[in-house]
Amino acid sequence: MALPTLAAPRRQRLSDLPLSLKPLHLTMWIVAIAWMYIATTMALAEGVSPQGTWLGASITFLLYGVAPLSLVLYLMGAPARRKAIRAAEQAEREAAQARATAGTESASPPAPPGAP
Repeated sequence: MALPTLAAPRRQRLSDLPLSLKPLHLTMWIVAIAWMYIATTMALAEGVSPQGTWLGASITFLLYGVAPLSLVLYLMGAPARRKAIRAAEQAEREAAQARATAGTESASPPAPPGAP
């Protein structure tokens, strides 16, 4: 009796991975998390400092953390948004073309001249 052989698992290619697992996308999120950690630490240090205030800490958090990070993430996401818009427009054009093609095929052919 032969023993069943186990096939080696197929190695995934980078193009097979979903967007959320691709290295560039993953690196962007790691940098964003690290930036927010630094901004939070700066704000906490200012808030608990004898010379600092919690108002100053919140302004530090907003101006050093939230505002720059939101701007960078928005700008870095622009190519993905542009690609999604182009894909939606292409799908809309293909659907309109399919509807137009289906409309011409279902219409009755024109009557020949002189037919009753």
